[in-house]
Amino acid sequence: RSTTVNAAELFAAFAEQNSVTNANATGNAKATIVPAQSTEYSKVTMTTPRTIELFFKGEGAIDRLNTQGRTTLRLDAPDGRPDASNKTVIADTVKTIFFDDGKNIAKAEAIGDAELHVEPLRANQTNYKSLTNAPRFDCEFYPVGNNAKQCIATTGTKTVRTPTVAVEGRGPQTIAAAKLVAKFSESTKDIEIFDALGNAKFTELDRNAVADSFNFNPTDGLVRLRGGDPAAWDSRARIRAVEIDWDTRNQRSAFRQKVSSTYYSRGDAGNATPFGSTDKPVFITSDSANIDHRTQVGVYSGNARGWQEENYIRANTISLFQKDGRMTGDGAVQSSLNQDKDKGPINASSARMSYDQNSRVVRYEENVDIRRGTDRLTGNAAMMLLNEQNEIVMSDMEGNVVITQPGKKATGDFAQYISADETVQLRGNPATVDDATNGRSSGSNMTVYLKKNIVIGEGRTNQNSSGRIRSVYKIKGN
Repeated sequence: RSTTVNAAELFAAFAEQNSVTNANATGNAKATIVPAQSTEYSKVTMTTPRTIELFFKGEGAIDRLNTQGRTTLRLDAPDGRPDASNKTVIADTVKTIFFDDGKNIAKAEAIGDAELHVEPLRANQTNYKSLTNAPRFDCEFYPVGNNAKQCIATTGTKTVRTPTVAVEGRGPQTIAAAKLVAKFSESTKDIEIFDALGNAKFTELDRNAVADSFNFNPTDGLVRLRGGDPAAWDSRARIRAVEIDWDTRNQRSAFRQKVSSTYYSRGDAGNATPFGSTDKPVFITSDSANIDHRTQVGVYSGNARGWQEENYIRANTISLFQKDGRMTGDGAVQSSLNQDKDKGPINASSARMSYDQNSRVVRYEENVDIRRGTDRLTGNAAMMLLNEQNEIVMSDMEGNVVITQPGKKATGDFAQYISADETVQLRGNPATVDDATNGRSSGSNMTVYLKKNIVIGEGRTNQNSSGRIRSVYKIKGN
């Protein structure tokens, strides 16, 4: 490599053997270190309107190089890779220390309103150019090549990464932290890791994340947030967890341990929950969660619970499909819906459940058990039809249907509950009603008035025109 210094004035001091010991270049000073042939070396250019001081250690080997005045230090990567990047450091002063060979930079200190620019040689849909601002940078270099290994920025840092090519769903990324460590790839000369330490925050478009610290890999776009109650949010929801991994490239997030999410309203959750209020928040907690932000699908696993005010759904896993307006619960499902002060809540349990906003239907499958007050319905499967306020209008139960009330039991193959008059239409072959006080009735169709001591039976059906009603009455003593 060769070193060239230019300035308005140049002073050089020599030893007895005529080897230069130091040199001062003053007035629009410029120093360049140009590699002769190697494709592994970066070209170094340093400019300042004031002074560059060079100190040598014999045979032209550089010991250190310092500047006074606003300085630009540029490292031009060899154009040997399509993903190579150039780097520029700007600061009030720059101090550069070389390795023992006097050919390769070992350390550089950029002090005073420092800037670090990293810009890819070629633009594409996956890379970014970045600008980091901090009071100072301390950079270390690889042993060969004048290539930066890492730069540490301290005392309040801010980095803005801007896509080199506009792509839908991507935007400028902002990293803020008390301390930032940027680690560079020896081969590409580009940043391969950001370590943000202390009050760390990552932002892209309306998506935000905070933690005590995070590690960001620009190659795979993964932000790993740890410590200090990590949280992520956008304009519709906020979620917390002990560990958060945010895949910015594929717009997915993974949350682990003590997951707690808040959708600011039922509408912000895509109206995908069967809860009543449209403008009150919906909460979901679980042991872990995975969210696909593009498809707006969230899967909450392990002791999952979603609720709004007194309404709730519990399950081993709760899945939210916001674009489709659907919710599913799998494993040990429990729910409490339609909190009515007069009638009370409807509590249900089953192996699986689903809700569809478009049809306004809640379905329960396998070992279904529905209760309201002292009334209880069990069966193989159930369907609840909701109105626009997500209040239960009607419920169908099918397969091994059993209805129990104090002193009364009804069985059949199918039952339909009507909320308005609190009646149950019961069908079976036959359907039966056992009343501990009044006796037993059976027929193809039975109407049970839950709040009245009335049962109406019908024997004939479209399938059985000769059906009969059978009743056994208990005679009460005088």
